[in-house]
Amino acid sequence: MLLNHAWSLFNHSELSLLEESLKALPWDSLLENPQLVLLQAWLMQSQHRYGEVNTLLARAEHEIKDIREDTMHAEFNALRAQVAINDGNPDEAERLAKLALEELPPGWFYSRIVATSVLGEVLHCKGELTRSLALMQQTEQMARQHDVWHYALWSLIQQSEILFAQGFLQTAWETQEKAFQLIN
Repeated sequence: MLLNHAWSLFNHSELSLLEESLKALPWDSLLENPQLVLLQAWLMQSQHRYGEVNTLLARAEHEIKDIREDTMHAEFNALRAQVAINDGNPDEAERLAKLALEELPPGWFYSRIVATSVLGEVLHCKGELTRSLALMQQTEQMARQHDVWHYALWSLIQQSEILFAQGFLQTAWETQEKAFQLIN
């Protein structure tokens, strides 16, 4: 049952219920369903428990057979990239996001959205604003297409910041208005 509804709980911010449900499962059950390990790690990331995310993923990779040859490893790298950028390590974030994008199949949209967003953030940090803006626009488009609204909102905020830094104040303001419309 949790496999069928867990991501929906996460995407609808039912984090307490999700956390309690995941805690109730034995570790072996999580290992049998690596998507649940990934979900638990995303939950930790959303709570800014970055060290725990990397520890959990490393333990899971060690105990799950053939994960390095699996798409799951690419999803783990997308999450690690998000943790790295949040933790102030843009070089590691860039490396992991690029790896994830190379390894992820086209249909694995959530991790693709994450990795693309992280690359956009890295380029923003490096002052490569034009390339960063293009990636944030791509992130917004993918997020809207797949109803991942928090990433659509995040990418709009980032676009506005980039446009402001480029001196396009009116366009930055209009982009903020799009973000407000998305919230309403």
